[in-house]
Amino acid sequence: STVAAINSALNLENIENTFQINATKSDKGYDLALLPRTASMKRVFQKLDLHINENLRVERTDMLLPLRSNSSCQQAPK
Repeated sequence: STVAAINSALNLENIENTFQINATKSDKGYDLALLPRTASMKRVFQKLDLHINENLRVERTDMLLPLRSNSSCQQAPK
């Protein structure tokens, strides 16, 4: 399932192999942007943003989902 794939990918062991990680320190903690490296994870989401508070607890997550193409809307070649 999708949730199982995300949970598996978020295993922190070797996370740098699964995601490109961009992190910044904010006034109230840390902001992380995780961009998947593998094709299988890119099909699940494009980007995962996390806000982690000063106690290292996740306060907010935002997930950008990939655009889904609808093959029935494509025109046949002329």
